[in-house]
Amino acid sequence: MNQSAASKGVVIILVLFMMLGSVGVFILMQAMSNIFPDDHKVDRNYIFEGTVDGVECTGYGMSVYKAESEVEHVYFISYSLASSSVKYEDSFGIVFDRNDKPVEKICTFIKDDKIGDVDVTVWRMTDHGMTYDLYVGQICKIYRIDVSGRNVTAVGTVVE
Repeated sequence: MNQSAASKGVVIILVLFMMLGSVGVFILMQAMSNIFPDDHKVDRNYIFEGTVDGVECTGYGMSVYKAESEVEHVYFISYSLASSSVKYEDSFGIVFDRNDKPVEKICTFIKDDKIGDVDVTVWRMTDHGMTYDLYVGQICKIYRIDVSGRNVTAVGTVVE
């Protein structure tokens, strides 16, 4: 066997080991993410009550986690309110930083508060004429959403 053929054989073996190593690391990472899931990746449901154009309404909402990056957690929240005479739907997004706090370029800290025995921080966000007060606990969990603007006032509470 000449030196050129031996070199080619070594290169092929090294490439195979690198490919198998990459596949092995991928499988290990998938298994670890299933064993230790990220608590941020949770969708939540909400019950809403309020008024639309002065008419009492009830409704529902949900927050959906959208993976954006390793340093931010993004949730899209949609909700609807309805009665026999009116219907209203809205949605907005909220971005949390790596410390599980809403990004201050988007939200303003209002106060510390409590919901039952849970410590929360209240953050205010304004978007397209709507004001959202978000009662945020640990791991980006929004316990309550107060909505006001455009002839709408409502409170959404998380369904446990």
